Amino acid sequence: MPNDDDADGDGYAAPSGSAAPTATTSARTPILGTAEVWYDGIDQACDGGDDYDRDGDGFRGD
Repeated sequence: MPNDDDADGDGYAAPSGSAAPTATTSARTPILGTAEVWYDGIDQACDGGDDYDRDGDGFRGD
């Protein structure tokens, strides 16, 4: 069942009582130890990284 507090669809809801995201904050809290599944369009680790830039060089598809 969908969860209104799970904006990125990764199965984890935003922490209870967390503030709405602004230009300087994010609603996603990094989840330590969560394995990222690359190239699926979902940020499982909630770290804000680009799911299509596995090596973090700023270019997608590598």
